Amino acid sequence: MLKRASRAPVITGAAIIVIAAVPLVGCSKGRSRSGAVRSSGAVTAAATSSTSGPGAGTAGSTAGSTGGTTGSSGGSGSTAPGTPSSTPGSTPGGTPGSTPSSTPSSTPPAPPAPSTPPAPTTPAPGSPITDLDGPVITITSPARGEFVSGVTATVTGNVQDATGVALMTVNNLVVAVDPTTGDFTHTASLEVGMNTLAFRAADVLGNSSDIALSVLAGEFRPLGEKVEDALVARINEPVFDTLEPLIASQVTGAQMSALVLAQNPLFQRRFQLFGITLADITVSATHANFGNPTIDLDPTSAGLETTVVIPNVDIGLQARNTAGIRFTLNGGMTADSIDVGATANIAVAAGQYTLDVTNVDVTLQNFNWDIRGLPGFIERLLRGVLRGQIESLAEDLIRNDLPAAANSALQSITQPQQFNALGTTITAEFEPTAIDFDDDGATIVVDANVTVPPGPNAFAAPGSLKTSSLRPSLPTTPGISFSINDDLANRITHAAWRAGMMDVAVDGSQLPSAAGGALGLNSTVLAFLFPQLIGQIPFGQNVELRLTPMLPPVAKVTGSPDLVELQLGDMLIDFYVDDGQGGQIHVLQVAIQLAAGATPLLNNNVVTVAVVGTPTLVADIVLEPVADLDDAAVENFLRFIVPPAIQIGATLWSGAPIPALPGVTLSNVAIHQDGSSGDFITLEGDIR
Repeated sequence: MLKRASRAPVITGAAIIVIAAVPLVGCSKGRSRSGAVRSSGAVTAAATSSTSGPGAGTAGSTAGSTGGTTGSSGGSGSTAPGTPSSTPGSTPGGTPGSTPSSTPSSTPPAPPAPSTPPAPTTPAPGSPITDLDGPVITITSPARGEFVSGVTATVTGNVQDATGVALMTVNNLVVAVDPTTGDFTHTASLEVGMNTLAFRAADVLGNSSDIALSVLAGEFRPLGEKVEDALVARINEPVFDTLEPLIASQVTGAQMSALVLAQNPLFQRRFQLFGITLADITVSATHANFGNPTIDLDPTSAGLETTVVIPNVDIGLQARNTAGIRFTLNGGMTADSIDVGATANIAVAAGQYTLDVTNVDVTLQNFNWDIRGLPGFIERLLRGVLRGQIESLAEDLIRNDLPAAANSALQSITQPQQFNALGTTITAEFEPTAIDFDDDGATIVVDANVTVPPGPNAFAAPGSLKTSSLRPSLPTTPGISFSINDDLANRITHAAWRAGMMDVAVDGSQLPSAAGGALGLNSTVLAFLFPQLIGQIPFGQNVELRLTPMLPPVAKVTGSPDLVELQLGDMLIDFYVDDGQGGQIHVLQVAIQLAAGATPLLNNNVVTVAVVGTPTLVADIVLEPVADLDDAAVENFLRFIVPPAIQIGATLWSGAPIPALPGVTLSNVAIHQDGSSGDFITLEGDIR
C-alpha cells in the first residue's frame, strides 16, 4: 500500500553497487559508503570502499572517528552541518545494534561527521602489506541532486589511500590527482537531462572504490512561467467536416423562429393623401417555422468560408387595416431555404480564441408570398419589405448567434483541465497563442502550465527542464495531429516532485515483486535475505520502504530504441523495521539512478505512459546503520524494489489530458518523434 511519506532533509550518499540492468542486475564486489545531506541545496559525499586484490581477505574499512560507526565492516559517511548524528537503532555517538528507539523516525538518519582523511603513505621496504581497503573518495562538487546550469560541471574532490592512489576516473575518464593533497578537479561533459557521474579510484594494490551521484543539467524554466509551444495541433479538412454538425447544433431553427416572432409587428405603415389617412396597415407573424440549419466549413488562407442553410421556411402572416376600408387578411411567406454565405475569421486575443463573421450574403431560395386582397402597390411594398426583414434576421443570426455559439465551443478547448496522479489533483492550463489557416486546414499553437498544490517541504529548485523546443511543421493528412513538447511533460513531473507527490511510503507486506503479486516483505523475510540482521531486528515485524526522489523524473524524447527515455536520478529508498515498541529501526538506505524506455499512448484524448524494455540502473548503498549487508544480497533484493519505483515515475505522466475539440476523438493513432530539435512527440490520427 502506498502512502505519503513526510519529507525531511534528505540524507544520501555513495556506495559501491553499480547495477547494470534490471531485472537481472550485475554488481561490482567493491564496497563504498558515503553520507550526503541535502540542506539548502548543498550536498557533500564521501566514500570509503574496498575491493581487495588477488588473495586479499574480507573487504571493509572504517573512516571517521567522530559520532560512532555505521557498519560492521564498511566505513562511515559524512554529515552536513546541523544534522543530528544519531540514527534509529543506535544511541547518539554509539554503535549500531544498540537498543532501538521507541520513537518512530520520519527522517532518514544522518551518518556521523567525517574525520580528516589520512594522508597517503607508502609502506616501508620489507614491511608486510595489510591494506585491503580501497581509496577514500570525497566529492565536494557537484552535490548529489544538483541542478546544473549548462552542459558542463566542474567536479572537485579528494581521494586518499594509505598505500597510494594509482588511478582516479570520472565516467571512465582518467583524472589527475595531486600527489601531495589527493585533490582532483575535472570538467565533466553533460547531456541535457539527467546525468549520472560515476567515480572510481584504485590503489597500488588493486583495491578499488566506487561512488555515483546524479545531477540534472540544462536550462530551467521557473514554475510560474508558461511552457511556450507546449502543444501544436494541426486540424485538417476532415475535422472541419466533423465540427460542422457540432456547431450547427448550437444554432437551431427555433432560434430563428424566436427572432422572427420577437419582431412583431413585422410591418406597420400609415398611408395618407392630402392629410387624409387612406390605410393604416399592420402585418404580424402568426407563426414562424424553420428547419435546423446545416453548416459547411471550408478552410482557406483568408479564414473559414462558411455556408449556412436554414431549410423549410414557413411564416404565417396576418395583415390588418384600421383606417378607411377596414379588413383583416391572412396569408404567409415560404421558401425552400435561406442560404447564407460568410467568412468566419478565428483569431487569438488575450489567450482566447475569438470568432467573428464578415462578408455575409443572404439568399431566399424559391421565395413565395401569399396575402390576397391587398391593393397592388401595398402588396408589392410588403413583399419587398418583409423579404428584406427575413434576410436581415438571418444575417443577424449568422453575425451574432453563430459566433457566440462557436466562441463557446472554442473557449471549452482552453479551459483548465484536471487529472489525478498518485492521489493528487494536477491542473493543466492552456493558452492559445496562434492560429493560422490555409486551404487544407489550420495550425494551432498553445502555451501551457501545470500546477499542483505545493508540498510543505518542497526542495528549492530553479525550475523545470527547458529544451530547445523547435516546434514541428505538421502535415495536411491525416485528419488531426497533436505535438506535445517534452518541456510540458517535464513541467508535470517537476511540479509533482516539488509538491512531494513522489515522496511515498510502501508497506512491505504489499510491495509488488518483479514476478507479479505481492512480495509479502516483513522483518523475518528481511533477516532471511540479510543474515547480518539476525539479532539486530525483531522477527515478524512490519517493514516500510520510503521513497524520496532528490530530482524530478525527466522525460527525454530519443526516438530510438524507445520513443521516450524516462530518467530518474537519485531516488532514495529507505528501509525501516518496526521495533515492536512503537518505534522503527533504520536498516538500509540506497540511492538509485535509473533510465527506462517508455511509450506514450492516447486513449479518449488522455495520455498514458507504458514502460517498455529492460531498464538500466545504478544503485548506491548509502547507509547501513545496523549491520554491514552483503552486496550481492542487496543487489538481488533491488530486483523486487525497482519495478514499483519505475511505475511511480510513469504514473505521473499518465492521465494528462490534451486540449480536445468537443465531440472529436482520435482513432488509428500513430506516434513518433518530431520537430527539428527532436523534442516533440506527435500523435496523428483519424477522427471519429
